[in-house]
Amino acid sequence: MGYLIFSILLIVVHIGLWKLFTKAGRKGWESLIPLYREYIVVKLTGRPGWWIALLLIPIVNIFVFFGLYIDLVKSFGKFRFWEHAATVFLPFAVFPWWGNDPKTTYLGPSATAEFREKYPYKKSVTREWADAIVFA
Repeated sequence: MGYLIFSILLIVVHIGLWKLFTKAGRKGWESLIPLYREYIVVKLTGRPGWWIALLLIPIVNIFVFFGLYIDLVKSFGKFRFWEHAATVFLPFAVFPWWGNDPKTTYLGPSATAEFREKYPYKKSVTREWADAIVFA
């Protein structure tokens, strides 16, 4: 039973990623191929290509993986803490939601200086502490 639920949730996540990739000007099928999908996410977020190699290092890959996907949702204008937490804990809910939301649009690679200038976001002290605690 658990495998069935996990499989359904995985399919739903990939449907949402397909839609998000399409909104970013990529082909939807690119979201279905493991590792290649992460390569495309690296390109969409503006991170350096060598980040793909970090995904092959145990333990480090967990932080890099979630960091990439948080950067991806930032590229779609999702800057709030709850949106980042939902990306990590509820991707099966938020990826399809944002993928089907006409208001959610791709803004550009979020890890670039140009993006930070164009879409400034100042974290509150509470948010800084929350990020530090979650990371620790």
